[in-house]
Amino acid sequence: MSRPKKIRRSEFEAVFVEDWEPVTLQDDAIPSFARRLAGEVSCTFIASGQTLASVPYVLRGVPDATLVGGIDVWRDSPDDPVAYNKDWYAVLASETDPEVLFVDGPQRDAEHWRDAIPSRYADAKVIGGNDDGHE
Repeated sequence: MSRPKKIRRSEFEAVFVEDWEPVTLQDDAIPSFARRLAGEVSCTFIASGQTLASVPYVLRGVPDATLVGGIDVWRDSPDDPVAYNKDWYAVLASETDPEVLFVDGPQRDAEHWRDAIPSRYADAKVIGGNDDGHE
């Protein structure tokens, strides 16, 4: 079992602004824990969330955790029989430290092995890099 990762709330704030609408994270918008992944293999980071979410989530070492978002990490998988594999990361808030978010993952779900990234993400706003989605 991996230990939860920590990120500053400010690293996810641009995602929260979109109120559960999926966004594609690029460059400086990729949370710090995942930047190493982006350097190792070709990845697409898609996230969504909301600050007011209050779904309880049990995570050892994180009291009063609530699920406030998620990050799908789609990686090219040239060694697999499919084009992509996906891991999901839960993004959690805790009243103990409101400036810190916890990230639990990677977790596999039914979409772990896919030949294509689902079309539901086709119109996702891009956040980060030169196109941060803001005027």
